[in-house]
Amino acid sequence: MTRTHMPSASVGIVQGGRIVYTAAIGRAISMLHLPATPTTFGDPGPAEVQMRAILSGLQQGTIDRSLFTADGNFYFGDTALGDLRTSLGPLGAIKTLRQTGTGLRGGMTYRGFEVEFADGTKVTLSTYTMPDGKIGQFLVDAPG
Repeated sequence: MTRTHMPSASVGIVQGGRIVYTAAIGRAISMLHLPATPTTFGDPGPAEVQMRAILSGLQQGTIDRSLFTADGNFYFGDTALGDLRTSLGPLGAIKTLRQTGTGLRGGMTYRGFEVEFADGTKVTLSTYTMPDGKIGQFLVDAPG
């Protein structure tokens, strides 16, 4: 079994001549072993600006539904928005948010981000965006 780096800065495992790949594991390993993709001159890119606005809204229990697909909007029901407000709100303002990776998967663009809040809490953010620019998946997770 050998490890191979795939073009989208993901990690795949080759086993018996086949690539066996688990997205979450690949992203986690990639973030640990591959350099982050910085934005030019330290300025936030459009995706970082958009993610900061969405996360800030989630801290208040709101989202701009025009940014999401029907599936993405379905996930953000009243219960989910309340849970996100309760868990993210107390962390304080977003201190840093930086894109750590990007790639294509199933016609969608994957983007990974690292986020740190004012209280020092760090989370990872994974998004999958459709070709029309609408976000189909928006996943917030504690690293590790």
